[in-house]
Amino acid sequence: MLNKFLGTMKNERIVLKCFLVISILFTLMYIFSYKTIIDSDGATANLLAREQIYEGKYFPQYWFYAQDIWVLSINNLVLIMNSITSDNLLSRAISVLLQNIFLIIVVYKIFNKFRTKNGVLIALILICSGISDLFLDMFYGQAAYSNVVLCILLAVLLVFNVIESKLSFKKQLVYSCVMIVFSILMNMMGLRYIFYCFIPLTISLLIYLLYEYVSLPKFKKNIRGYIFSLTFIFLAIVIGFFINSIIMKHTGFVKGVTNLTYTDSQNLFNSVKLYILGFLELFSALPRAGTSFLTLEGIFSFYRIISLFIIVFCIPVFMLSNYKSLSNKYLKITILFYVISFVMTSYVFIFGSFGSGDASSRYFLIIFFVSLIIFGAYYDSFIQNKPIIIRSIFIICIVPLLISSYIINIKSFYSLDRATNQIVKKDHRLEAVKNFLQNKNLHFGYATYWNAGALTLLSNYKLEVPAIDFESLTPFKWLTSQRWYQNDYHTGETFLLLLDNERNNVNRDKLNSYLGEPIKVYKENNFDVLVYNFNISLKLPGWPMVRGTKQIIKARDLPSLTGTLQENTRIATEGFDKPGVLTFGPYTNLSQGKYILKLNYTANYMSDDKSLSKWDLGFTAPGKWEVIDQGVIDSTTDSLGQISREIEVKSDNATFEFRTFYEGKGNITIISIEVEKIE
Repeated sequence: MLNKFLGTMKNERIVLKCFLVISILFTLMYIFSYKTIIDSDGATANLLAREQIYEGKYFPQYWFYAQDIWVLSINNLVLIMNSITSDNLLSRAISVLLQNIFLIIVVYKIFNKFRTKNGVLIALILICSGISDLFLDMFYGQAAYSNVVLCILLAVLLVFNVIESKLSFKKQLVYSCVMIVFSILMNMMGLRYIFYCFIPLTISLLIYLLYEYVSLPKFKKNIRGYIFSLTFIFLAIVIGFFINSIIMKHTGFVKGVTNLTYTDSQNLFNSVKLYILGFLELFSALPRAGTSFLTLEGIFSFYRIISLFIIVFCIPVFMLSNYKSLSNKYLKITILFYVISFVMTSYVFIFGSFGSGDASSRYFLIIFFVSLIIFGAYYDSFIQNKPIIIRSIFIICIVPLLISSYIINIKSFYSLDRATNQIVKKDHRLEAVKNFLQNKNLHFGYATYWNAGALTLLSNYKLEVPAIDFESLTPFKWLTSQRWYQNDYHTGETFLLLLDNERNNVNRDKLNSYLGEPIKVYKENNFDVLVYNFNISLKLPGWPMVRGTKQIIKARDLPSLTGTLQENTRIATEGFDKPGVLTFGPYTNLSQGKYILKLNYTANYMSDDKSLSKWDLGFTAPGKWEVIDQGVIDSTTDSLGQISREIEVKSDNATFEFRTFYEGKGNITIISIEVEKIE
């Protein structure tokens, strides 16, 4: 019956369009229900937009960027939407929707270059179905990778237009100028886009160019566009990366922990395991432990494993092996781009050092998205002209993928209440916390990163919750603003939120030594709330300061490579402690202004000692050290000694360090470092 219905191309398109409508409806449901699972990464675009509006700058001076500069992100759309609605969750949902509409348009335009008929529908059906929890979040929730893929596909589409042989020289030049500007903007965001997009794209164009140039004599007449593309891509990489290095120096850029270095032999096996698990998680093909093969979940998992292997590996390899038979140059370049990007990503993931956890599977999202495009192109290239029975089987084989993807989508927001045996809508995991804080009239406080931004956006700014590192009791400088941690940002009651799994991460004795006992302590089933009648940033060391405030960092809280802790001090004793760095840090960020820095200590030497311990003071940054002053630690003969220096900080986010070096002679006690802002 289905074969008969699909007998005409028109009916086949009707079936595919119906599935596309269903997929889009599920995607819309996810986008506009995302408030039930919003996390702090997802909240960042709104938080950054608020800072941009407050400071009136596209790059707020107080913002701590992480990894990427958000030049081409959803943040731009949020800025516009915030001028239309005061509901931040709604503005975010609309922004995500618009971004994905742009993405769908670009995918459609690429398929127009392929000159396909139904392939674009098949690709979009799968893309809009959601695929997995990770895919849903990265494209329709947090939406970070819908932005990344949009930028990369736009770059590819611009290259396609530049190499269009029928274009006049003037149009080719215009497209080339647009491409170089866009490419510079992308490369301003760092190595990620050079690695994921421009190197594979350059190699793809070179391979295609060399192959066609040798095999087709007529091709030599159309080489101008390719030379334009390769030249401008190279210029864009150089200029963009140069601008990136300048931006890094003049913004609060926080370098990520990922380094492109080789892993050791012990971790190589773990990298291979994570590589396989990453793809399985990306495609929701990783069954839960203990799941029976004969259950619906077990059957779907097995089916998705087979489908993943076919879509990501088999079909691209088949297309590459039939490269000569393909007549469309844009499809050829796309296949080369996919294969090269796949090989490069796999190589770095397996042999590199950044495949360190489940979150690493997101690095496959770009090549996986391109594989869905190739899957659609495969249908038009090799299935479209097959007998109706083959086409019907192909479409029927997609249906289980769609059904299981829709189920994954629904389970994000609905669950089965076993007490009533009814399906109920889930609440956000922090909904009860948000309601509790608002009911207690607590509006400002601190929490760990994954709770801070989510709570702030979930409450639509009725709660303001900057992120804090509870182990070090310092601001969490990752996608946050230094302004939120300044002493004068908030006055009055302040809370510290500790969820159940965080209670043991806080040293209560250390906390009380700085802040004293809280005036209130609320203990709920899965969280604690400590309340103070002042902004705790006034008393915690290492926090941004305003004029007239002072911070004292005790020696016990400073890093050290030698010496012994004694109560709040660090002691180095001759004959007992080896020479080395007695104290270093505290790596406190200072805003513009003048400061007095003091080192409090005691030092006793023998009268003939010539190897006196030393100190230096300077600004530090990754791979950089700028000395302000240095000297020796003079003897104090049991009285309190003090080294005091006035410094001027000319730019925000300057990180200072006061180091002491024990030479192995005499007895040295480091007591504390004082920081006072005087102007």
